Amino acid sequence: MISLKFLYSITKLLPVAIIPVAVYHAFERSRTVRRKQADLKSKSFTETYWSFTHVTFAAYHIAMQIATERLILRPWKHCDHAEAESLFRYASDPEIGIRCGWMPHRSIEESMNTLDNVFTGDENYAVTLRGADSPIGAIELKKAESGDHAGEFVREAVDAHSLFEGVDAGRLERALAHYDGDRVLGYWIGRPFWGQGMMTEALQAMLRHAFVDLGCNAVWGGHYVENPASGKVMEHCGMQAVCRKDGDYFPLIDQRHDAILRVITKEEWETCRDKTGNPKPAR
Repeated sequence: MISLKFLYSITKLLPVAIIPVAVYHAFERSRTVRRKQADLKSKSFTETYWSFTHVTFAAYHIAMQIATERLILRPWKHCDHAEAESLFRYASDPEIGIRCGWMPHRSIEESMNTLDNVFTGDENYAVTLRGADSPIGAIELKKAESGDHAGEFVREAVDAHSLFEGVDAGRLERALAHYDGDRVLGYWIGRPFWGQGMMTEALQAMLRHAFVDLGCNAVWGGHYVENPASGKVMEHCGMQAVCRKDGDYFPLIDQRHDAILRVITKEEWETCRDKTGNPKPAR
């Protein structure tokens, strides 16, 4: 039986497969790798080698962190009780979840379940303070798909000629043509950190990541009409309000809210940045 240690050593022979050992060991502790290791026992050498290198590449992707002046955006730690406790501390606040379309967490166990079964997207990050690893919020760039809310509502507004005044319908048509594969934004931060510009800082970094690293054509987002603070965050990052959807239904909280849809394209992001590299506020 070929050992995993030996297989990892031979990946170094491939120029594109030189992955830090620390990354591998961090990923090996996850349930995913444990399942992969179990599968390897029944595979041939060739199957084993390629399965292992696939997992190693996945470890490299998952280990990515995004640093800003005050924050580190990092992957969530699954099956981690301390992580769940920190998440529960802020996600149990009724002022947080309802504003984002989900119910406040009622127990640490529920937060643990969220870590393991909800915060699993390829671009879902814990928001942490530099020098303090505990999560204080979350931010995600979810893959856009035909028929989801953001794209569907904007399409309806374009077809009904009900876009906000000054919005270029042709620009939105071009953005919608590449909607699949773009990203839809979601974020929240704990109440003690409101009003300090931290979410704006995180979003600026994520937009750069979306356009430079992920190759997105546009990033979409939305917020309740009665939550203008969230809209200000997007506005400060260059995301333009394009239309309003009244009575949007949020099934996790069984409520309807009027919502504002926003978007920024890669071209806009590139042209509207100021000298610091950050987007100027949308008009």
